[in-house]
Amino acid sequence: MLRDLPRREPPAVRAWRRFGEKLARAGLARAPSEGPIDYLGRVSAARPDLAQEARAITERYVKARYGAGLTPAEAREFARLVRDFRAA
Repeated sequence: MLRDLPRREPPAVRAWRRFGEKLARAGLARAPSEGPIDYLGRVSAARPDLAQEARAITERYVKARYGAGLTPAEAREFARLVRDFRAA
């Protein structure tokens, strides 16, 4: 019988989670049932100053998670965008 081994999150999921954590600290936590596009809409409406950066991050996440995937260069750019994102 196979043991339940912890699964490692894909890099895009880890980056998206970090992005959400940053927004949550700014009072914009994602609802459990809220998809990335709906979350982007709510963040953009609440904080227009974050809309452009949030859109760039969300578009890359959606492509990585639900689309064709990211090239290595796009993946590095996605990680950089999340790392540099400041919601405060």
